[in-house]
Amino acid sequence: AELDLKNDLDSIIALIATLDCVITIGSAVSHIAGAIGTKQLLLTPRSWVHLGQNYHPFFNCIKLLIPDNGKRVSDVLEQAATELKKMSKL
Repeated sequence: AELDLKNDLDSIIALIATLDCVITIGSAVSHIAGAIGTKQLLLTPRSWVHLGQNYHPFFNCIKLLIPDNGKRVSDVLEQAATELKKMSKL
């Protein structure tokens, strides 16, 4: 059966819970994965939400991948690939 991505939140949460890791930008998926403890690589610009930290202060399962000043979020994709390789060796 097809997953209703708009109206079936329980199934979306169950799907995210089965994943080893989520790679995403700041979105509902990011918050759901953080809330249920699914490991995550979050590609994001520096934000007040991080409270000046280099980690996500509300979800310890999230690794922030923040581009250097003046760079784009897409500039951290190589870092995401490196982190994913590290995770696959565990």
